[in-house]
Amino acid sequence: APTMTITSTTVSSGDTSNDASIALTFTSSESTTNFEVGDITAANGAISNFAGTGATYTATFIPTTDGPTSVSVAASAFTDAAGNDNTVSNTFAWTYDGTAPTMTITSTTVSSGDTSNDGTVAYVFTSNSPTTDFDETDITETGGTWSAFTGVTTVKYTATFTPDGQGPTSVSVAADAFTDAAGNDNTVSNTFA
Repeated sequence: APTMTITSTTVSSGDTSNDASIALTFTSSESTTNFEVGDITAANGAISNFAGTGATYTATFIPTTDGPTSVSVAASAFTDAAGNDNTVSNTFAWTYDGTAPTMTITSTTVSSGDTSNDGTVAYVFTSNSPTTDFDETDITETGGTWSAFTGVTTVKYTATFTPDGQGPTSVSVAADAFTDAAGNDNTVSNTFA
């Protein structure tokens, strides 16, 4: 019986990424003349640009929504030249994440909009998606300086803000300042004033 192996040059099976489409290669152990796009089972996505002959075929997979996807070829979907039905292929599984992460700024010292005489203010930066490249330089501030910036987890960061003097201060994180694990750039945060 012929076998079918599914691979990709875009991602590896088991990966998570924000690729809007991935390139797939279907490699049969034997030449076949009746392997076609309808033989491919795709979950949470669609197959397009199917092409190939003999033992090698290519296609593009476009995910439908964020979340797990999978591509496989069922047993007995095609035959080799001798008429043998194929065995079931591997399942190529990939997770699509195309959603931009958000950052929410809060404080354990004051509320946004408050006026106080605090010499320092403790801030908490909370991302809705894990990130490893968010740092102090990604923060836009007016009227003060930072110290003790710490990554508590990959979604929670803390820092201490010391105002330069009396008057308004503001803290925010601009869009595209950091990325999540899938490579999506963040959206602009709230402004804590």
